[in-house]
Amino acid sequence: MNGNKIRDFALNTMKRNFERAFDEINAVSESSLDNKQKKNPKRTADTSGMMSAFVDIAVKANEINDEEIKSNREYNAILQRRSELDEERLALDRAEREAHL
Repeated sequence: MNGNKIRDFALNTMKRNFERAFDEINAVSESSLDNKQKKNPKRTADTSGMMSAFVDIAVKANEINDEEIKSNREYNAILQRRSELDEERLALDRAEREAHL
C-alpha cells in the first residue's frame, strides 16, 4: 500500500530529524555558564521547532492514512456493487435458460 509506505517514510524521516536535533542539543558545550546561557534560547527554539515539525508530519501522515482508508472503502463499495450485479446477471441468465426449456 502506497499510503503505508509514505506514512512509514514520513515517520522515519521525523525520527531521524528528531534524533539529529536531540544529538545537537546534547552536543552543546557545557564548559562555561555564558555558553549555556547563550545556547539555551537556541536549544529551546530548536527543540520547539523540531516538535512542531514532528507534529506537522504526524498530522500529514494521519491525513494520508485517512485518505487511504476512504479510498479503500470506496473501492470495497464498488466491488460489493459489482458482486451484486454479477449475482443479478447470473439469476437473469438462469431464468432465461429455464424459460427456453
